[in-house]
Amino acid sequence: VCNGGSFVFNGTTYDATNPSGTETLIATSGCDSTVTVTLTELPAITATLDSTVCNGGSFVFNGTTYDATNPSGTETLIAANGCDSLVTVNLTELSIITGTVDSTVCSGGSFVFNGTTYNATNPSGTETLTAASGCDSVVTVTLTELPSLVGTLDSTICSGDSFVFNGTTYDATNTSGTETLTTLNGCDSNVTVTITVNPTLSATPDVISPICLGDPLTLTATASGSGTITWYDTDGVTVIGTGSPFDATAYAAATGTYTFYVSEEGPCASSLTPVNVLVGGVTADINADPTTGFVPLEVTFTIGSSSTGTGIIYTWNFGDGSGDVVMTPAPHTYNDINTFVASLIVSDAAGCYDTAYVTIEVIGESTILIPNVFTPNNDGKNDVFIVKGTNLESVTGQIFNRWGQKMFEWNNVKGYWDGKTLSGSDAPDGTYFYIVTAKGLDGTEYFKKGGFSLIR
Repeated sequence: VCNGGSFVFNGTTYDATNPSGTETLIATSGCDSTVTVTLTELPAITATLDSTVCNGGSFVFNGTTYDATNPSGTETLIAANGCDSLVTVNLTELSIITGTVDSTVCSGGSFVFNGTTYNATNPSGTETLTAASGCDSVVTVTLTELPSLVGTLDSTICSGDSFVFNGTTYDATNTSGTETLTTLNGCDSNVTVTITVNPTLSATPDVISPICLGDPLTLTATASGSGTITWYDTDGVTVIGTGSPFDATAYAAATGTYTFYVSEEGPCASSLTPVNVLVGGVTADINADPTTGFVPLEVTFTIGSSSTGTGIIYTWNFGDGSGDVVMTPAPHTYNDINTFVASLIVSDAAGCYDTAYVTIEVIGESTILIPNVFTPNNDGKNDVFIVKGTNLESVTGQIFNRWGQKMFEWNNVKGYWDGKTLSGSDAPDGTYFYIVTAKGLDGTEYFKKGGFSLIR
């Protein structure tokens, strides 16, 4: 019998509580027959049905609908042996499957998801997909469009220069443009390039006339723009000053040729321009041998310690109307008796000069002349007693009266007696006597004695 069932045999009920027994029956022959009864109760037939449906779904089992509101139950079925079987039904409703797609595109870009195109005009939506479980999954799509990436590059170059950006050369003939670059996020960025071309500055120096050593040196130049006039020393590196005019006297402390440099400093500074300055200066020194002598006198002139070198000019003036323009002139002969002043002018290419002088005394034979009368009356004529002569080196004179008393004496070439006594009173008219000794430049020695008259 089925589990829980029973059956009646010969009026006896057999079930799980009375599974066996013996029954006596009367056979057709009239005899008793003994029947042993054994009851087998089949075990209970049970089963479990665990089912999964998509979120919001349902399924029907044995005519019963199972869903989120009726997730479980027990169903009775008829087995093949005719017994009931009990099936326990458990329904699992899968949770809803959702997802999010956040996507970023470049400005003006788009992307396709599940067949739908998303772009700036359709930036969001919901897409239904079939998951591996066979259920629908709902994906929320959100599109972010990156803003347009733009930039500006303002650059300044000097005239004649150029620079390369993103493979493009910009110069005076191509001063602007737009360059497309790829950023780290893969989007294009547009850079507007603008070039300003500044003119290259220049400094034009003024020509500096040659100067002499010790003269002030002023450097001047004209700038082409609003930059700073800058002066460099002869090494072309050391800045010695700025501005125009510039006092460079201290930087030309010796004779020679100096090359200074000037530029206009500022944006697009100029190159260095040389400025040549000639600083002159000479020394004149004259030697003469002999410096005195009898006519005709031959004198040898030399430059002594005068400046020498290329471009030095020597100008000789012998003082007698003649001269020469060589460094060492030929010996010069003086044919006149006189005192001559010879000069040497030494000059250079800078126009600097120096002059040296030497005195040449040309003498003849000496003579001596002693007067025999003089009139000290202050009329400006013959007022003194004086020894006259030529080419005299020395003269010594003594005056005596007729009684032998010394009235006066002198010891120089230009000495004289004015007619007064040693006490300062006027000597009376009369005859007086002199003793004169003299020596001429030619070596002649004189000794004279004599008398003369004093008449007032």
